[in-house]
Amino acid sequence: DGNISIRVFRGLRLNAGGGLERIRDQIFLPLGGLTDEEILLRRRERASEYEFDIRMGFSYQFGSIFNNVVNNRF
Repeated sequence: DGNISIRVFRGLRLNAGGGLERIRDQIFLPLGGLTDEEILLRRRERASEYEFDIRMGFSYQFGSIFNNVVNNRF
C-alpha cells in the first residue's frame, strides 16, 4: 500500500493512494468452470491471483488559526 498527500494551499490537500495484493487463499471457490451467464451477471466469484485498488480524494481543514493558543484564565 502507498499513499501521498499534496498540499494545494492552506487547508486543502489532494490525497491519492493504491495497493496491490497477491491472493493465495481461495479455498472457498467451487471446483469447475463458470458459465458465460455466471460471469456476465457476477453470480459466482472468479479465481484471481491479484487484487489492485486505487484511491483519490481531497480534504479541506478549516478553523481558527489561534486554536493552538492556551487560555490561562483559570
